[in-house]
Amino acid sequence: SAPVHALQGCTSDVLAYYHQDASPISGGKWKDLGPRGNDGTVEGSVSTSGHHVAFNGGSILTGIKMSDVIAASGGAGTYTVAAWFQYTGTDSQTYSAIFGGKDATGGTEWFIGKNSGNTALGVQDGNYRSNFVASPGIFDAAGRASAHSIIYTRSAASGGSYTGKVYIDGAFKASASFTGVNNQEELTIGKEFGGAYSFKGKIWQAIILKTEFSAAEAAILHGRLARNDLHCGAAVCPNSVVAYYNPSISPVNGGVVKDISARGNDGTISGGVSSSGDHLVFSSGSINTGLKMSDLITASGGGGAYTVAAWFQYTGTNSRTYSAIFGGKDTSGGTQWFVGKNSGNTALGVQDGNYISSFDPSPGIFDSAGRVSAHSIVFTRSAVSAGSYTGKVYIDGILKSTGSFSGVNGGEELHVGYEYEGGGYPFIGKIWQAIIMSAELSASQVSSLHGTLAAGKSYCPAQQPITGAANFNVPTGCIPHPLQSGLSCLI
Repeated sequence: SAPVHALQGCTSDVLAYYHQDASPISGGKWKDLGPRGNDGTVEGSVSTSGHHVAFNGGSILTGIKMSDVIAASGGAGTYTVAAWFQYTGTDSQTYSAIFGGKDATGGTEWFIGKNSGNTALGVQDGNYRSNFVASPGIFDAAGRASAHSIIYTRSAASGGSYTGKVYIDGAFKASASFTGVNNQEELTIGKEFGGAYSFKGKIWQAIILKTEFSAAEAAILHGRLARNDLHCGAAVCPNSVVAYYNPSISPVNGGVVKDISARGNDGTISGGVSSSGDHLVFSSGSINTGLKMSDLITASGGGGAYTVAAWFQYTGTNSRTYSAIFGGKDTSGGTQWFVGKNSGNTALGVQDGNYISSFDPSPGIFDSAGRVSAHSIVFTRSAVSAGSYTGKVYIDGILKSTGSFSGVNGGEELHVGYEYEGGGYPFIGKIWQAIIMSAELSASQVSSLHGTLAAGKSYCPAQQPITGAANFNVPTGCIPHPLQSGLSCLI
C-alpha cells in the first residue's frame, strides 16, 4: 500500500482509534492508537489479511459504553464514528453491523449498517430508521466492488433528542432525529448483539470520537480514510524532551499526567490540582516529575543546559506571595529552584542557585492586564562556564531578561506548579502544557515553540510514516520525518 502518515497527535477527542496497518491485531487485541488506551478485544470469527481485518461473525469489543461517550463529551452526548470498509455479503442478507451495540441491561440498541433484506443503510440510536439512506451505494453489487468511508455523527441533546447525520465517501446523505441509545450500551465494531447481526466484509480502520463533526471535517476525514492515512498518531518527541505534559493529548488518569515523551517521566499529582478539559487548574498542589536536577545535567551530557516552558494563565493577585510555575523540592539541603511570580508584586523571579527577585520587573503576565489571558514562559539555561550558568527568560516568544546563576544543587526535585521552600509556594492558575528539555533553546527555537503553544498544538507532533505494517524510524533528534518536506528538525 502507499505510504501513510499522521501529521498530528491524537488528542483526548479520540475515544478509540484502530488502524490495521499502523497497529495490527496481535494476541487477540487491536491496539488503540488514541491516548485513552481503549484497546479492542477480538470476539468470534475475526481474522487479519494484510492491510485489513476480515469479519465473518465476530466483532471488536471496544470496552466503551455510551455513558463513557456522554461523560467524555461533557454531558452533551455528541460523538462521531467512522470506518473505511468493504461489504462482501449479499443484497438479501439480514442486518449487517459496521458498528453495533452490546446491551448489558436491556433496552434500546445501537446499530449502523446494512438493513435486513435490502441494500439500505439503517441506523439505530434509540429508535431505528431502517431506510436512513435508501440507496447508499455501499451494499449493492456495484458498491461491493470497492471500499468506502462511512461517517456517522451525532449532535448534542436538544429537547430530549439528538440529530444524527451520515456521510458516505465524504458526501452528506441523510439527517434525522434519534432518541439516543441507553447509557449501558457497549460500542462494538462488526456486530450488533441484540440479534447477533454480524458484519460481513473488511475494515481497514475505525475511529470513535467524542465530538460532532461538521461537513468540512467529515470531508477531511474521508480523504484520510481513502488514502489509508492515519487520522492521528502517537507523538514523537525530540530526544532533548525529558518530560512533556499536555492534558489535551493525554488526560489525567488516576492522579497521573502521562509524559508524552519517550522518557516515561509521568507526573504524579499531589494536593490541589484538578483537571478541566484541556488544562489543569492549580490551587495548592503540584505535579512531581520524578526528575532531579542531576537527571537534567546527565541528560545534557554534563553541561547542565536545559529549557523549561509552559503555556499558562495566572489567576492570583498582585500582592500574593511567591507563585511557582516551576519549582523545586530540596531533598539534600542548599539552594532552591523557582520560576514564577515574586512575592508581593508582579515581577518575575527566578532562582537557580541564587535568587533574582526581579529577573523581569514587568513581565505583563501576573498583573491585572496580564491575568486576563494565557501566556507562554520559556526559561533557558546555558551549559556551565567558569562555574556559572547564563539564564534567559522569554515571555510570549520575546527575550525579556538575561542573568547569571550559580546553579541549583543536583538533588533538587523538579516540580510543576509548586516550590517547596518554607511553607510552600503554589502556583495559582491554569496550565495547558509544560515541557522540560535537556538543551538550551535558541531565540528562534523559542519563538517557534511559543507559536506552537499559543496555537494549542503539540510540541511533539505525530510523525509515523508507514508502508504496509512496517514503521520507518524517525532519525535521532529530528522532528519531523524527512518525508515531510519544507519542515525543519528541532533539537
